[in-house]
Amino acid sequence: MGGNAGAQFITVALTPVITRLFSPEAFGEFSVIVACAGPFVAFAGLRYHEAIMLPEKESDASSLFWLSTYLILALTLLVTIVIAFIGTDIANLLEISQAHGLIYFVPVLIFLVSIRRVLDAKLQRARQFKYLAGTSIGVAITDRTVSIGGGLLAYLSASTLVVGRALGLLSSILLMLIAKTPDKQASIGSIRAVARRYNSFAKYAWAGVIQQLDMVLPTIVLASIFGPVVAGLYALAKRVLAEPSLIVGRALSKTFYQKATELHRNNQSIAKITAELLTYLISWIVPPMVIFSFVAASSFALVFGEEWRQAGSYSVLLIPVFIASFVMQPLSRIFNILEKQKQLAMFSVLKLSFTVAALISGIYSESPEMTFTLLSVFVIFLSSSRGYWILTQVGVPRFTMMPVFIGVVVKSVLFSLPIVLVQHYFSLPEWQQILLAAMLVAIYIGWMVLNDNRLSAMLKRKKHPQ
Repeated sequence: MGGNAGAQFITVALTPVITRLFSPEAFGEFSVIVACAGPFVAFAGLRYHEAIMLPEKESDASSLFWLSTYLILALTLLVTIVIAFIGTDIANLLEISQAHGLIYFVPVLIFLVSIRRVLDAKLQRARQFKYLAGTSIGVAITDRTVSIGGGLLAYLSASTLVVGRALGLLSSILLMLIAKTPDKQASIGSIRAVARRYNSFAKYAWAGVIQQLDMVLPTIVLASIFGPVVAGLYALAKRVLAEPSLIVGRALSKTFYQKATELHRNNQSIAKITAELLTYLISWIVPPMVIFSFVAASSFALVFGEEWRQAGSYSVLLIPVFIASFVMQPLSRIFNILEKQKQLAMFSVLKLSFTVAALISGIYSESPEMTFTLLSVFVIFLSSSRGYWILTQVGVPRFTMMPVFIGVVVKSVLFSLPIVLVQHYFSLPEWQQILLAAMLVAIYIGWMVLNDNRLSAMLKRKKHPQ
């Protein structure tokens, strides 16, 4: 996970520089453009790339790779033609008049993100984890360098951020192409064969679109209803909460997927490895997030600038959403391992329904805070239901995880109690409160490192005992 940790460090370290160069409005416009590409990315390749890990034969995996690539090229061409004719009208409809030219970057982002996902799956199958780690660093360095460089040259619009993102993706793709992977020739017949064999992925590709709509709708609605500034504040809160956790969660997801797929392919149970992973995830993410919530607003103001303080207040309301995302990202791989795409689609539809309900309620209340609160409540409810279903499918006994959940709650209370007492009984400056919270998080992480080696044992285990 070294490369992912390096990318995380680069992202966190350089974000304060970017926020002092670009306004919340620029962040909002940039986020809307990225959001427009999201649903198309989910549909590109009809999700066949998710099946690349599954075949025993390398020839079948190569056929899936080329099938995904051809489908991505076709979709990119179609979107390009549509935007060439009505791009300006789409921009006006989304109320991003400041970013008319940016709408033409949508097909570029669709192609780059989609191809990167396919290459990622190919390298994961080939166990080229070193290159995968390098691509994460490449994205972070290029993206941030271009954004900061453009900002220093007074190019302070959203276009600079979009170009930085596109060049970051391109650099990671070039790194992936250098890696050595088994390259088998794929005939039309073999491509058709794997398309039929794994048609359940294509059949429920719309579920990926639903998932992406669920992710991007808040950004689009916030920009349309409350303006690009609120969308920009939300974008920063989302970036700060999501990027560090998703980088780590993505690395764990890849490793878990590889190990669990091997076990399932050999007709071995994946119940224990799933329970161990869930225990690890919630134990590491929940207490630090609870501690952070008490100093979130002041931390954003200190680190990113006073104009971003409200983003910190939003992040407190959104913390449950990103805890759920961090935990569910690796566990959701089980849907692919068990080929339960229908059930995944059902959960995706439910989540989108809850998101729409929260957004509608927020619109009527004319309050972004109410929108974020309802989003968190709905996500926690649905994620709990989804997690319980996953555990039952892999054979984890009922109530096995209850002691773990209780333990996490107790640790969250104990480690956050000092900051609560200080804020209630003492009038310390904000920077001192932030320092105390950071010390509490560091103490907790140190305690976890000394007392919890479950994940390292799980990942090093070559054979899973029954």
